[in-house]
Amino acid sequence: MHDVAAWLHGDAHATEHGRTPAVRDAWDLPMAWLDDRTAALQPIGGLDRPAVPGVEVHDVAEGRRVTAFAGPAGRMWGHAGLLYVAAAAGLEIWDPTAGARTGVVEGFAPHAHNPRTGRFAELADGGLRTWTPSP
Repeated sequence: MHDVAAWLHGDAHATEHGRTPAVRDAWDLPMAWLDDRTAALQPIGGLDRPAVPGVEVHDVAEGRRVTAFAGPAGRMWGHAGLLYVAAAAGLEIWDPTAGARTGVVEGFAPHAHNPRTGRFAELADGGLRTWTPSP
């Protein structure tokens, strides 16, 4: 967490005083915001232990890992308290609090998500397919 106001008002070192929510040896891995202070990161593990397919959930304001659960692997998005993962079988729907998969949209592998409407989009076979979760 960084004090952007302090940085904008001349504290050139303000970004060095903040907390680091997670130490990762790679920055090109899936990540999704679940809400304003909670982030889901793949995979489980990293620097000091072997990586396992799954998700670590971090409270970035507190700088701590809240939970972790095995399973999800692929592009991720958070929407309405749920975690959506573009996996090999399709778009998986996960409850990040319970660490359980609650559904799958088979054969649908989205490339994008509209956070306002919740709609997911996939480009495939020269066409655009969309899917919107039920409220």
